[in-house]
Amino acid sequence: MEGLALRPNASEAHLWAGLFGERDRRARLRAALALDPGCRRARRLLVQWVLGGIDYNQHHMPDFYINDPRIDLTDLDEVLSLAGGDDDTPWIADIRAEAADKRTVAETWLAAHPGEGDFAVDHHE
Repeated sequence: MEGLALRPNASEAHLWAGLFGERDRRARLRAALALDPGCRRARRLLVQWVLGGIDYNQHHMPDFYINDPRIDLTDLDEVLSLAGGDDDTPWIADIRAEAADKRTVAETWLAAHPGEGDFAVDHHE
């Protein structure tokens, strides 16, 4: 994006590149937050996108977990860290509750399917 090329150290340029860019959208939001930790829009969008990705990975449960739940657990740690930097207590409470639910799903799947790459139930057993 042109604005990012002109102002690579501006949080807002990274935010807009994250919103409208074609690649590395999450990385752009992380860069915006690194430059301005108080950028609420970048924080909330990143939380929303990470949780949306985890929701997608879990949407075939209990039969199938898309991608690696271990990565989702790491992403949930990031979500909680990001939420902790916001000052909106009700929003933080909602994010913590949603993250806790998604963590339970990922951990339950891992307990039942500890093998790496074991993300689908074999109905032919």
